[in-house]
Amino acid sequence: GELEVFAAPGHCDDHVVLYDRQQKVLIAGDAFMGSYFATPNPDVDSLKWIATLENLLTLEIEVMVEGHGHVHTLRPEFPDIPGVVIREDPRQALEKKLLYLRWLREQIEAGKREGLTPTAVEATCFPWRRSRAWESFSRNELIRLLSLGHFSRSELVRSFVRSDGPGEVFPIVFKANLYLRAAEMSKGGQL
Repeated sequence: GELEVFAAPGHCDDHVVLYDRQQKVLIAGDAFMGSYFATPNPDVDSLKWIATLENLLTLEIEVMVEGHGHVHTLRPEFPDIPGVVIREDPRQALEKKLLYLRWLREQIEAGKREGLTPTAVEATCFPWRRSRAWESFSRNELIRLLSLGHFSRSELVRSFVRSDGPGEVFPIVFKANLYLRAAEMSKGGQL
């Protein structure tokens, strides 16, 4: 069949998906990367991502190919390849991700209304389980450190409240430190 190209912003502004209407195949790329994630890149705009997922759910989809290689389908003609083929209705996978992002949006908006700090908002979105707290903390902090704060749970929270400048609700870690240093220097402080 023919492939249709649709804009699919969210993971990044210029992302697209390919769709074969006849075969009901969606090549989603990074518009879908598993139902749950916690450390996106700084280009993510979760509000746009929600709109993209809502649009994708208007399509008839029986096969969905993710950007990282997983294939979601219930079609029997696809062989069972562990770690590649996921026996799941692709629409249900999209709905789970959409539900997760909507829940995160509600948590973050509630935190903003309450005047919580970015760290407190992050904690409400990702409460650690006691049995795995150190593992979860270590993994997130390692990713945060290696990426200079760009891949982190804080970045996911920020992806719901994008804006530019020192008045940002949740500035990225690097920018926040620059703003604090500039404010200190303007008061006669030292670096």
